[in-house]
Amino acid sequence: MKKSEIDELRTRALSAYYHVRDYPEASRLFRELYSQGEATSDDLLSLAFCDAQHHEDQELPAKWIELARAAGADGAAVLGCQCGIEWSRGARKAALALAKEAARLNPSVETLWTLFTVLQDESPADAEFICREMIRRYPQRSEGFSCLGSHLLETDRAREAIDYLERAVEVNSENLNTLANLGDAYFAVGDYAKAGRAFEELVKYDFRDLQNSYYLIGMCYLKGDKDEAKAREYFQKALEIKPDFEEAEEALRSLGKGPTG
Repeated sequence: MKKSEIDELRTRALSAYYHVRDYPEASRLFRELYSQGEATSDDLLSLAFCDAQHHEDQELPAKWIELARAAGADGAAVLGCQCGIEWSRGARKAALALAKEAARLNPSVETLWTLFTVLQDESPADAEFICREMIRRYPQRSEGFSCLGSHLLETDRAREAIDYLERAVEVNSENLNTLANLGDAYFAVGDYAKAGRAFEELVKYDFRDLQNSYYLIGMCYLKGDKDEAKAREYFQKALEIKPDFEEAEEALRSLGKGPTG
C-alpha cells in the first residue's frame, strides 16, 4: 500500500476508535494495518483495547499488547491500555492502580486522560485536579479542556463547562465527543440556537446515537424558535431510526395536543 493509503487507513481506524467508538470496525481497520506490516505500537495497543470491548476471545488483547511491547511500546502506554481494559471489565481498583503508575512513569496527555477517566466516578475532586494539571502542562492540546468541560457538565456546572468545551473545539474541531458535550452544555443553559447548530454538526458526521441528535435538534426548534413544524420533522427522523424512542414519541404526542414550552 502507498503511504497515503496507509495514512488514510490509520485515520479511519482512529476515527472509529476515538470519535465514533465503533470498536468492531476499529478492530477491523487496525488489523488491516497489521496485515500490511504497518501497525505501530500505538496501533497495536488500540487494537488490544478494541478487541477487549467486543471480541469473544478475551486472550486476544494480551497478544496485541505483547506485540506492542516487542514493537517498542512505551511502558506507560502499555499500562494505560491495560488500565482501560481492566476498567471496561469492571475491575476498578486494578484500573486505578495501573492508571496511577502510568501517570507516574510518564505524565503525558494520554496517561493523564486515562487517570482522569478512572478517577471521575471514584473521586471527582481529584479528577478535576488532573484535568487542570493537563491544561497547565499541555495548554496547546485540546484534551485537558475537553475533559474538564465534560467533568464540569457531569457535575451540573454547564455554564462553566462551555468555556472549556469551546476552547477544546477551537483546538480540535474533529473530536465529536467534545462537540456533543458542548451541544449538551448549550442546551442545559437554554442557548438553543447554539445547541441546535452543534447537534446539526454531529448529524453531518453520522455520529453515534444519531436518533438522539435528531431528537435534540427537534427540542431546540421547539424550545428556541417555537417552530413546531421543524420540531415534528426531527422527532419523526429520530423515530425512523429508533421506532421505540419514548421521548420522541412523547414529544410528538405533545405537539398533537398543542404547543409545548
